[in-house]
Amino acid sequence: MGHTPGPFKVADSTEIIARVPSPSGNYDVLTIARCSDVEIYNDDRAGKTADNVALFAAAPDMLEALKALTTRFESRVSEDMSRYPELAAARAALAKAEGK
Repeated sequence: MGHTPGPFKVADSTEIIARVPSPSGNYDVLTIARCSDVEIYNDDRAGKTADNVALFAAAPDMLEALKALTTRFESRVSEDMSRYPELAAARAALAKAEGK
């Protein structure tokens, strides 16, 4: 896994952080991302910072949940998997998240 392990937390309305173990045995707090509204937009793109921050913060949890669901589905369904476009979409999303 190449990304910073979760869980991620929302530090304020614009910043996502993660606590990671340090060599000293304590924890360091890393800023994973900062989001901000783009003031020049005068349409529905502006004002979405809080929603974007919440989505980014949930990413590690969603990644693990999607992996578990995909694995469980594949292990329980014995028929042709090509009948399930949702499974193909889930696999594609996992590959994208894992940089493949």
